[in-house]
Amino acid sequence: MSLFERKLFIHRVAKFVRKHKFVGSSIEVTSQMKIMIAAMAIQLSFGLKNYLYPLFHTIIIYPKAYKSTITNKMHQGESNPKLGVLIFSWESFNEGIRIENDNLNLGLHEFTHGLHFSF
Repeated sequence: MSLFERKLFIHRVAKFVRKHKFVGSSIEVTSQMKIMIAAMAIQLSFGLKNYLYPLFHTIIIYPKAYKSTITNKMHQGESNPKLGVLIFSWESFNEGIRIENDNLNLGLHEFTHGLHFSF
């Protein structure tokens, strides 16, 4: 990655953090959490001109799997374009990054839904 691309990536991550509201549910949202989530989003949309997931304005973070108010089932994450919300279990989000060889990455999965709904 060139120096220009690195600077562009950092700029886009910062803009994503500014443009989205981060809400913790039974967890305190830290700057590191915001940056990690934003970096995942930008990693997926980096080659696009429109990269901010325009239908989504809020990121909700739970500490672990949670009971969805929509399906009444346990979830690790979900995307709801009608409400403009992306939801993550922080434990599952991190596991998706930490375990590199299982093809399970919650962040990429939910942000792929976000791209699909947004464009």
